[in-house]
Amino acid sequence: MKFHSLLFAVASIIFAAVAANVNDIKADVAKISSLVTSLDRSVNDFPATGGTLSQGINIGSNVINLGSGLDKGTVDVKATPPFSEADAKAILGSFKSLLPTVLHLLANIITKKSAFEHLPFPGIAGLVRDALVKLHASTSAFENALIASDPGSVKGEAEAAKASVDAAFANAIKAFS
Repeated sequence: MKFHSLLFAVASIIFAAVAANVNDIKADVAKISSLVTSLDRSVNDFPATGGTLSQGINIGSNVINLGSGLDKGTVDVKATPPFSEADAKAILGSFKSLLPTVLHLLANIITKKSAFEHLPFPGIAGLVRDALVKLHASTSAFENALIASDPGSVKGEAEAAKASVDAAFANAIKAFS
């Protein structure tokens, strides 16, 4: 009996150490916002002509970092109990504040397709498409986790925001297919 009590106590401590909370989610969204802004800036800075491989690699690194941030956010959301209405609204507000930057980023990637294709790297269009597909998968997983944790009162608004992002990703992926 003492063994079971000890095992339960140890398991509770371990679970408490790895369980995420709403503050972790808010921090994840803030980090994701920073990563989206970094990626958007690196795409903005990529010139219409004369872009360098180094600039392309910088964009690729920013894509990888954003994907990792989204994946961490997904894990944290799934480890967090469902959000209260107030927390869901705050998180949704933060997420929605990212929308203009995300939509600009994805439209800008389409606009700069020709510039990317002129990099001295064979098959760059396929690499960009693959990166967009992976980034969309990470984004969608994060959005789905957030929506699953939202109370019913904000689900519709969250789903509408997700639909906007999904449509922008679909356009960008199509442009590089």
